[in-house]
Amino acid sequence: MDHEEPRIVAAEKPTWFKSPLAIDRLRRPSEAQRHHDPSKDSLCAYSDGQDCYSGYPPFKRYEEPTLLEIFYDLFFAANYNVFAQSQSVTNHRRFKAYVGYFSLLWGTWFVVTLYDVRYVTDSIFERIARAVQLGVLVGFTVVAPNFDPEDQDESTMMTMSLMLFASRICLAIEYAHTLIQIYKYKRARRPLYLQIAINVISAAVYLGITFRFDGKQSRVYITWYIFTAGEAVVSLVISNYWKTLSFTRTHLMKRLSLITVMILGESIQTVAQNIATIVKTPTAWNSFTIGMITSATATIYCVFLVYFDWMRHVQLPALRQQIWTALHYPFHLALVLFMRGFTQLILFVKAFDIFQMISGKWLVDVDGFVDNFDVEDDEFGNSTSKAIAAFLTNRTNQIFDWFPPQDPLPRSVVNHSIANISAIPEETWPAIDYWFTTTNESAVIDDAMVNNYANFISQLTFILSTLSNNVFQSFNIDVGTEVRSKHPGDSNPFRQAEEQLEVDDKTRQRSRLIFAYTYVACGCTLLLLVMMALVSRMAPLGRLPRLRFVICILFGVGIALTSVIFFAPDKADSFLDSPWPIPTVLFGWLVVTALVHIRGGGGGWGRVMLDRMRNVTSLFRPRRQGRRDLPRDDDDSQKVALRFWPPTRENTELSGTETLRSTEGTSWERRVSFRDVSPKARPRSGSPDSRLCDADRDYRKADTSYQV
Repeated sequence: MDHEEPRIVAAEKPTWFKSPLAIDRLRRPSEAQRHHDPSKDSLCAYSDGQDCYSGYPPFKRYEEPTLLEIFYDLFFAANYNVFAQSQSVTNHRRFKAYVGYFSLLWGTWFVVTLYDVRYVTDSIFERIARAVQLGVLVGFTVVAPNFDPEDQDESTMMTMSLMLFASRICLAIEYAHTLIQIYKYKRARRPLYLQIAINVISAAVYLGITFRFDGKQSRVYITWYIFTAGEAVVSLVISNYWKTLSFTRTHLMKRLSLITVMILGESIQTVAQNIATIVKTPTAWNSFTIGMITSATATIYCVFLVYFDWMRHVQLPALRQQIWTALHYPFHLALVLFMRGFTQLILFVKAFDIFQMISGKWLVDVDGFVDNFDVEDDEFGNSTSKAIAAFLTNRTNQIFDWFPPQDPLPRSVVNHSIANISAIPEETWPAIDYWFTTTNESAVIDDAMVNNYANFISQLTFILSTLSNNVFQSFNIDVGTEVRSKHPGDSNPFRQAEEQLEVDDKTRQRSRLIFAYTYVACGCTLLLLVMMALVSRMAPLGRLPRLRFVICILFGVGIALTSVIFFAPDKADSFLDSPWPIPTVLFGWLVVTALVHIRGGGGGWGRVMLDRMRNVTSLFRPRRQGRRDLPRDDDDSQKVALRFWPPTRENTELSGTETLRSTEGTSWERRVSFRDVSPKARPRSGSPDSRLCDADRDYRKADTSYQV
């Protein structure tokens, strides 16, 4: 047998310019058609002899994003990741900078995407334009480390404004190219003129404010946010008035879902980097670490499942599609804050766990010093200052071997504190031991002994804070640069020790802040997912979907409200010291994922399950004594009209048994059978009741109340 060889088609070489029109596609009646009416030929001719076109141009549509679009999305995801790693949310000012930068980046990506999904082609012109847009994203990366609207760097702000100008002027040129390609369609000109004007005006404004950043506190940067939001909103609104600008039958929803996947993918990458950081430390792989990493990965996976399970349609009506699209800006903002904080929380929780493990083995509790501190198994009262100093030196060196300091400052502070402890007078220890162990209420202690003991506690606190900061530095969590920047070059040992206390306190503050905004962003992410699911849902809401959405909303609000313990620092620290910050988030998303996968129709799902169970159990019900087998009803012509499905005794027109009379006049008892009745209450073709099919169909046309 001869086999036909597969035909090899060479890839088409890109041309300088390419029309976005679908020339070889079957056009709809509402789309552009040439006029062939001879009576109108004189009216449909231009002065140059060119035929006129009415209607709207048939644009080429793609079911999936093109390679140029995917590559641009990858640049966006990489740019976001660079900014997230270089800038952290540490205070109110940094939070505003984070949100502002992401808004400008997302807005630029969005307006480019609005062009791509409608008019993108693979031509040399489009490739050059895409190179310009990629250069704009590179410019975003350049300004990311120093972007701070509250403490402005003039060159950084000017560069950002120029990048926005270049992006919009490039978009205007691309829209102009599209206008030239479809210029023969008169009804398509005005909307493209308007779209070009939007981009030209925005570009002019961005260029105009470039040279207005002449101080540290200029408020002109707010213009960026206003015009970026205005461009996106106006572009969506005017698409409702002209089919040329419409997003119907485009792959806009797939582009938005693609960027969502990339954000989640960047989060998985960050989790993998955190795992690599954790495994470098001693005693890394224990049950705590395994559970925490598993919970973090499972949480991201649940977010992915919920998002795509609720995205049931890739095409929506125009208004629903635009609302669903607009909701993606707050959703993506909440998602990036949630993912960024969630991945940071992994390192904080692990660092707290390691420090608790270290301190729980041999370090003292300053509130229970006598009960917990033991020096070489001797009585505390018989200890000496040098013995205690030697003990602390041995233990701190062991920790420094496990977690090597990145600079000599921690060792210097610890050695200075140990030297101060070794200088405490020897008579201090018996006096302190007597004070804590005596039952004599009238016992007194010398003020000098109290001062010596207070000095010991303060030096011990310096050591603990320094060791804690060193552990956090091993996990790439360092707030010391912010503290040391206030006193650069200060070599005073007492000042350095106090800085360690301040660094330790700020580390705790940052952990509470990350916990708070992570939980708030997590709750907002879930609430926005519910809103998008409601917008994209085309079927009416039944009881089960309503209950599902209500439970998801309650979980979202509950997770967000968990962050209120941020205002109770002691409770927040206790929660962060526990192993529950990560699994708590996972528990909420597991419940939501389980609810999403529960399927059921609206209204009668409970009754349906009950009826099915009743039918199954009836098969095993024993028959009554002395009751003869009932004859089969294969030859019956009894019509059974079902008003509900599955069939039960209550929803048929016959009772459990009926007395039927044959043509010969004999009668017998017959059990009702539903074997020959379809779920739509119509007799099957092979059934004896099939002769009643026409009458049944006419009956149902007259009375539509029987439709299931």
